[in-house]
Formats: sequence, C-alpha cells, structure tokens
Amino acid sequence: MRAPGHKSAVLALSLTAFVSTASAEDVLIRSDLPLPIRSDQKEYPFSCGTKETIGMCSRFALGDWKTQPSDCGDPDCAFWTRLEIASVFDGGYAYDTANTQGSLGSHFEPAAIVKLEPDRSSTLFAIQVGYRGGSTYILLSAPPSDGLVKTATILEPRCMPLPHVEARQRHESLFLRTDYCAVNSMEALVVIARDALNRAPAATMTWVVDAPEKP
Repeated sequence: MRAPGHKSAVLALSLTAFVSTASAEDVLIRSDLPLPIRSDQKEYPFSCGTKETIGMCSRFALGDWKTQPSDCGDPDCAFWTRLEIASVFDGGYAYDTANTQGSLGSHFEPAAIVKLEPDRSSTLFAIQVGYRGGSTYILLSAPPSDGLVKTATILEPRCMPLPHVEARQRHESLFLRTDYCAVNSMEALVVIARDALNRAPAATMTWVVDAPEKP
C-alpha cells in the first residue's frame, strides 16, 4: 500500500556505495544510540492523514535516486538508492542501495530524515540510518523551499573537537576501514553540519523515478 500523497515523500542515498567510493579523508558519522529528535526539529515522514485516511508525507520524492560523487565525473562512479515509506501506520522509511538501478529492491534498512534547524531558510538535513545498535548519519543540504525536493547534496563533514564527539580510530591490521566519528549529541551533529557547508559537497543526488508499485 502506498501512502496518500506519496509524491511528497523522501530523499534517498546509498550509504554502502558512498563509503566504498569515498576518499581516505571522508568521515563516517555514527551515534552509539539514535539521537533524540528535539522539539524544534522536523522528522520525516510525518503523519498527514485525516479522520478518513491514513498517510505519511515528507518533502523529498519517494523512488529511485542517482548519486554522483563530486570527485568522479564518470557515470560508472554513480550509485543508486530506492526510498519508500516503510509503514503508513507506524512511519519510517525503508531504503535499498545498489551499484545499479536494476539491482534495487532486494534489501531495505530502516531510516528517517531530520531537518536539523527550525528556521525556514535552513538547508541542513540528516538521514538517520538504523536504530538498534546505534545509527549512522548522512548530512545533506537541500533547497529551502516548500516544494517537493528532487535534488540535494551530500556534505563532507569533519570530526570536530566538540563535547560528546570522539574520533574512533581504525585497527591498522585490518584491510577494511573501521574508523568513524562518534557523535552522541544532536547539538554536536548540528555544529558539524554547519561546518560542512563551508566545503564543497561530497556528491550530488538527483531523483529519477517513482519506485515501482507493489503487487
């Protein structure tokens, strides 16, 4: 079942592919537990039903998004994400990531999107990926408009020396990267996002098409 007004739905991006195409300087932000949403922040999806209907809505388009890393103009460097509303009753998003659009649809993870600042002109958002065992946060900038968002940029954060922030280092004996930035307060996440606006974005995201209807 697709939510009423689903075209006012959500942004997508590939966490796995983003990490795999990232440069050595890219920072992965994680919290040990999901960060509580403040009362002045907006979380998507939100309930937009009436007494007669049930629905979940957001500002970002549901469906398939293509993400192009800024440091690679070759289309082969792009990756794909499919974003859908997980439940019209309980909310939340489900997203799947893949190297090709045709490979989407086999695996979904829970997600939410938070508008980090309450003022209308703010462009800062964060995708929260996962809940149990902590969350990963991907920082975004999207146009400050009331219309449907179909383009956004992925910001390139730095692990700043702030309260409740710790740079967790890699195990040098491992081939795969294990380092990440542990951010355990929403206030610190907002500061890191504001700082990231001072640098060129890591990638550009573009919505392509609605997700296929479920049988």
